Amino acid sequence: MMLAALSLWALLMQAAPQTNEVVVPVFGKGAGGSDIQLSVDGTLVEVVKEKAPLRFVLLMDVSGSSRPAQQFLIKQVARSFEAFTAGGKSRGVLGVFNDRIAMAKNYMTADEVAEVTKSVAFRGGSAVIDAIGDACKQLTVLPGGKNDRKLIVLFTDGMDNASLHDLPDTEKCLRSNDISVLPVGILDPGIGGWKRGEELLKRLAKVGGTDAVLLRNPTDVTQTLNELVDSEIVLRGAVPIEKGKTVSIKVESKEKLAYPANVMVH
Repeated sequence: MMLAALSLWALLMQAAPQTNEVVVPVFGKGAGGSDIQLSVDGTLVEVVKEKAPLRFVLLMDVSGSSRPAQQFLIKQVARSFEAFTAGGKSRGVLGVFNDRIAMAKNYMTADEVAEVTKSVAFRGGSAVIDAIGDACKQLTVLPGGKNDRKLIVLFTDGMDNASLHDLPDTEKCLRSNDISVLPVGILDPGIGGWKRGEELLKRLAKVGGTDAVLLRNPTDVTQTLNELVDSEIVLRGAVPIEKGKTVSIKVESKEKLAYPANVMVH
């Protein structure tokens, strides 16, 4: 009798293999839509969609050329930081720069950011590329989860006249660490060199697959930034596949989405 019971238990265990999980980051406008389907090794899997947590640096240009937009920058930087961290899963730090760069080493609260932005002085030159490089390095040492989306949000006019490093070096850091840049350009066609600033911001955005938000007139960009940030989600699916195995992934949607071809089962 005991032998028969053990044999039955073994058969049940074979019929119901242990369930593990695949985690698939998906990026693109419309990623949060309801039409997404996930296939793992050719088999359709029921998924749970989650907003990808952010690990971010918010950079604020406080150079002399940004002084005309001072009040706009102070308000928008504080609002954006509060919006990004509102859900409790995303965390970030603030960096301010002119020809020098100051950046927090530990995660900040929205109230702390609001206080700092009110006290900064707008003066001096602008080292946009150097600030991006420092933010890239900071994101590699800040603690976070393996599925975090790493992002640099850059408020600037793009007028770099003080950087000591070359743009290709900064782009290499961004690519090798899977970091995106979301530039918010405060552009004034009445100021010489604004077109060069626009080109720099578009190039930085292209590295990580985002879109630059280019403003001719100061306006509230919080909703626009949230829409862009929400363009990345995480799909979680239960699969009867052993941990550590690499599986093929296919995501189907009406929208054009980017996702890894293969992931490991957890």
